[in-house]
Amino acid sequence: MEYENPQVPDEVNLSQSHPLVDFLWMLIAVAGATAAVILLLALLTDFFVSNVPFELEQRLVTSFDLLEEGLQEEQEADATDREIQTYLQSLSDLLIKQAPLPEGMVVTVHYRNDELVNAFATLAGNVIIHKGLLSKLQNENALSMVLAHEIEHVRARHPIRAMGRGIILSLALLNITGFSDSSVVETIVSSMGFLSTLSFSRNHEMEADEAALKLLKHHYGHVEGASQLFEVLGTEGQSAEFIDFLSTHPLNKDRIDAVNLVIASDFTTNYILTPLPEFLGEEF
Repeated sequence: MEYENPQVPDEVNLSQSHPLVDFLWMLIAVAGATAAVILLLALLTDFFVSNVPFELEQRLVTSFDLLEEGLQEEQEADATDREIQTYLQSLSDLLIKQAPLPEGMVVTVHYRNDELVNAFATLAGNVIIHKGLLSKLQNENALSMVLAHEIEHVRARHPIRAMGRGIILSLALLNITGFSDSSVVETIVSSMGFLSTLSFSRNHEMEADEAALKLLKHHYGHVEGASQLFEVLGTEGQSAEFIDFLSTHPLNKDRIDAVNLVIASDFTTNYILTPLPEFLGEEF
C-alpha cells in the first residue's frame, strides 16, 4: 500500500466567524462565570460569617482601629458625657439580663455628643447612640427600645453578616479590575465596619424589632415605650433630622404593621413609664 501525504488546506484551522465575534463570546463567558462565582460567594458568605467566632470579630475591629476616633472622643469627654455613657451601658446590661447573650459575646455602648439623630450597631458588639436621637426620646422605655433593637442586631450577628457580603463582593471586584494594593483592601475593610449597618435587610430590622419587644416586655412588663418611639418616627420621621436614622433603620409598612401587631396584643393597661434620669432633663 502506497502512503500519501495530502496537502492540508490553508483555511483548516481558521474559524468560520469573525475573530472579534469569538473574542466577544469569550468575554461573555468569562463575565458570566465571574458573576456566578460572586453570587455563590455572596450566598455562602452569610452562612460562614454567622459562625465566625465573636473573638475574631473583636480582633478585626482592633486590627483596623475601627473605633479609634470614637474612643479618642470618649477619653476627652466631660463628666456629664461619661455619666450618660455609664447610664446607657448600665441600661443595656439590664436589658441583656432578660435574655443573656451567647457566651463570649458582649455589647459595649458608646455615646456621641453631637446632633446626629441616629443609633446603630456595628462590629464586635459596639453600639453607638448619638445625643441627637437621645434628646428626642421622652422616657426610658423608648430609649430601651432603641438599645434593645441594637442589642438584637448584635445577638443575630447582623453587622458581621452584612460586612461579610460587602467584603466578599469588594474583594472579588478588586480582583476582576486588577487592583491588588493592600491599602485599598484595608480601606474597604475599615469603612465596612460602620457602613455595614446601612445594608441591614428588612428582615434583619423586623427580626431585631420582634426580639427587642420581648426584651421590653420582660424588663418593664409592657411594651408602651416602643409605641411612643414609633410615634416619634411617624410624626417626625419625614424631617431632615431623621434622614440618618431612617437610612440605618428603614421603615416600611410591613415593619410598622408587625410592631403594631405586637403592641396591640399586649393588653397591659396598668403600666408605668420610667422617666429618664435628671441629667437627661430639659437642659440636655
